[in-house]
Amino acid sequence: MSVSFLLRRARKDLDVSVSEARCLLDSCRSWKRLVGVHYRPILKSHVCDLAALSFFKIHLAWEEFLEEAFITLLVGAKKGTRGARSLLDVQTRRQAFEILKGERNSFVEWSVADAIRNRAKRFFCDGRPFEGPLTAGSVYIEQMRKIRNRIAHRSSHAEAQFRILIRDLYGAYKPETPGGFLLRKIPSNFSIVSQTTPITLLDAYSEIVRAMADNISR
Repeated sequence: MSVSFLLRRARKDLDVSVSEARCLLDSCRSWKRLVGVHYRPILKSHVCDLAALSFFKIHLAWEEFLEEAFITLLVGAKKGTRGARSLLDVQTRRQAFEILKGERNSFVEWSVADAIRNRAKRFFCDGRPFEGPLTAGSVYIEQMRKIRNRIAHRSSHAEAQFRILIRDLYGAYKPETPGGFLLRKIPSNFSIVSQTTPITLLDAYSEIVRAMADNISR
C-alpha cells in the first residue's frame, strides 16, 4: 500500500474516532436515570463526565494518528513523498516504532508539542509535513495536554496547571470540572476556529485536531 493511502486511512480513522466521541456526548442528553420508580434526565454532572470522556477519546485518537503518520513516513518517505523525506533508512514499522520510543521507554510521548516538533525535525527533512501544522497548533496542543492531564491525574500539579489554563483563557478562575470547562463557549482569543456560530471548547479542540491532521496527511 502506498504512503498516500496509509496517511489517508490514518486520517479517516481519526475522523471516525472523533465523530464517535462526539456522538457519545450528543446522545447522552436524551438518557434517563432511575429515581425511585420514575426515570429522570441524567444530571448535569453526568453530562460533564461524558464530555471529559469524549475529550479523552479525541486526544487519544490524535496521538494514535501522529504515531501512525510518523511510522508510515519513516518507512515510506524515501525520496520526498508528499513533501516529506525520511532522514533515516528505516525498513519496517517495528524498526520505526523502536526508533521513535527510544531504548529506555515503553511508549512514545505524543502530548508535548515542542517534543513532537523536535522529533519531526530529527527524522524528516525540515520537519515536513509536521512542522507547519504543529507550529500553528502548538498553543492548543499544550492546552489539550493540560486538560488531558487534569482528567487522567489527581495530582496537585495537574490541578494547578488546569487552574492556570482557565485563568489564561477567561481572565479569572472559577472552580470547574474538566468536563464543565470543555462545555463552555470558546473565548474570544480562539482565533484558529470560526466563531460564526457559538461553539464549545470541546467543539473547538475537535476542529483543531481535524485541521492539523488534514494538513499533515494531505
